[in-house]
Amino acid sequence: MDKVSAYSAYQGNSANYVRNGKETSRNSAAGANRTGRTAQNRAADKVGQNELNLSDEAKELLQQLKEKYGNMDFMVAHYSSEEEAQSYLSRGTKDYSVLIDPDTLESMAADEETKQKYINMIEEATTKLDDVKEELSEEAQESGSEIKSIGITLGDDGSVSYFAELEKAGAKQKERIENSREKKAEEKKADEKKAEKEKAQERLTGNYGENLTRPEKKTTTVSAASIEELLEKIRSVDWDAVKGKVPETGSRFNCTI
Repeated sequence: MDKVSAYSAYQGNSANYVRNGKETSRNSAAGANRTGRTAQNRAADKVGQNELNLSDEAKELLQQLKEKYGNMDFMVAHYSSEEEAQSYLSRGTKDYSVLIDPDTLESMAADEETKQKYINMIEEATTKLDDVKEELSEEAQESGSEIKSIGITLGDDGSVSYFAELEKAGAKQKERIENSREKKAEEKKADEKKAEKEKAQERLTGNYGENLTRPEKKTTTVSAASIEELLEKIRSVDWDAVKGKVPETGSRFNCTI
């Protein structure tokens, strides 16, 4: 084989390598997205089914709660663990999420005293959560953390649990990204040919620079049996021990502390 043919074959193999690498990355990302959407869909289906199975009185009470507390997402579902409860609460898109066990809602609908007891618990809990967000506002600006979702669960035993999903963009990661951008811009101005060569090398090694426009995020969840405990856990989160990840595009809003 002559030199021209060998070089052409090399270019063809390199191009196939890059295309295959990109295709594998896209397929992996698509699979992860489908898994996430499937889990969310299962949670939504379960909540919807639980609401359909409620008595007419419980359905009417649920509608009243949704209308009265417009800044809350009310969800009805059985749950057996904190992780399962958080999977429901994280679906909320309003200021707060409230997860109610179906049996609890039925008890509220059947007895006025029980209904008022739980409504008082909801109002007290959200008032305390308002105080938590206000108290942490200045600290959040300094640390760069925010509350992605926050909510409460009401158990059939009269207990209340508090949940908060926290998110933080890595400062070092953002600094590294900016430095990388500036360095690449300077190199391109100083030596266009050298920059093209570096880009070609990146394509061969699979480093496409996709993460340069999307800084990594760190996300963690804390739960507590009281507001005081929740506040303490939020403040004591060790972000260095939390594994970061690059967020997907089109993620929903965050409720800032």
